[in-house]
Amino acid sequence: MKKYLFVFALIITALIFLLASLYSFVFDVEYNKCDMTYMFQYPEYIPVTLPASVRRKFPEYNLFVYTEGHSEPVSRSVFEGSPLLFIPGNDGSHKQVRSLASVAIQMRKTLGTKTRFDCFAVDLNSGGLVARHAMTLEDFDRGRVPLIVTLATPHQRPGEY
Repeated sequence: MKKYLFVFALIITALIFLLASLYSFVFDVEYNKCDMTYMFQYPEYIPVTLPASVRRKFPEYNLFVYTEGHSEPVSRSVFEGSPLLFIPGNDGSHKQVRSLASVAIQMRKTLGTKTRFDCFAVDLNSGGLVARHAMTLEDFDRGRVPLIVTLATPHQRPGEY
C-alpha cells in the first residue's frame, strides 16, 4: 500500500510541475524589446576602386560603400560624412552591413542631425581578427580609428580552438 501511495504522490507532483510549466509557457511571455529594422529604399553596394598597389597586394579583398536608393555623391566616390567601416566575421559577407547602415541612415533622418555617415564594408573573412590585429601594428595610426566594435570575435585566445 505504501508503494502505491508513493507512486501516486510522484505522479501528482509530476502533473503539478507539468501544469506549472505549461502555464508559464503560455502566459508568462516576455515582451520583445528589440525593434525590427526596415529598409525604406533599395540597398546598393557600390564597389570602391582601391589603388592599384592595394589591389595587387590584397587581390582577394574588396571595399564597398553602402547606400539606400540612388546616391549621386556616393556613386561618384564623393564621401562627405563620418566613415563607418563594417568588417564581417568568419565566412561573412559585405552585405551584412545593411541592417547597421540602414539604422544609421534612418536615425540621422529621424533625428534631423547634419551628421552624415558613409558606411563602408570590407569583403573578407575573419574580419574581427584582422581589425584587432591592425591595432597592434607599429605603423598603424590608432588616432584614425577611435573605436572598433566586434561581434563574436575571440579576444582571449584568438586562433585557438
